[in-house]
Amino acid sequence: MTFDFFALPEDQMAIANYVLTQLKLRVFDLYSAYESEIVEYVSAETIIQKLNSGSVSTTFQLWSPALGPFSDFQKIQLDPKRCKGHTFRYSAMGLGLLQLYFGEMAKGFLHKSHISHFSEKQAKAYAHNFIHGANEWNWDEVTRLGRSLRTFIRKKAVTQWNGYDVLQSASLVGNYAV
Repeated sequence: MTFDFFALPEDQMAIANYVLTQLKLRVFDLYSAYESEIVEYVSAETIIQKLNSGSVSTTFQLWSPALGPFSDFQKIQLDPKRCKGHTFRYSAMGLGLLQLYFGEMAKGFLHKSHISHFSEKQAKAYAHNFIHGANEWNWDEVTRLGRSLRTFIRKKAVTQWNGYDVLQSASLVGNYAV
């Protein structure tokens, strides 16, 4: 499942609150900062602070024990010649995780936000890249939570632009980029 939409921090705050309080999902960075651990976010406010910090990554992995095993954070070795002297970072990986990306304003354009997750069929095709196999995940629950999040976002939309849902605060921008 893949779903793209436009949202500004006020809209993103509502989505983050829904993810944490209604869906009861835990929120982690997809990638850590260089030479740092993965961060878990326990409030919508900390997620928005992350977005406003100018951080390298604004992509989050969403997980609940009901989905299946959370794989270990994978350490990624980096080439210090290409990464300003940095040698590693971590990635939060798992076939049944939901991914949430909040787009941001850049050069006068609002970039799209995005949610996605693998289907069971897709997971089986990519399972060789992950610690836990596709059969270890609760695909009915992954699908249910993904649909619930998509439905929540769609209900918050006040208009569309080129087929993408646009949430309330984002509707005031007018300049969108995909």
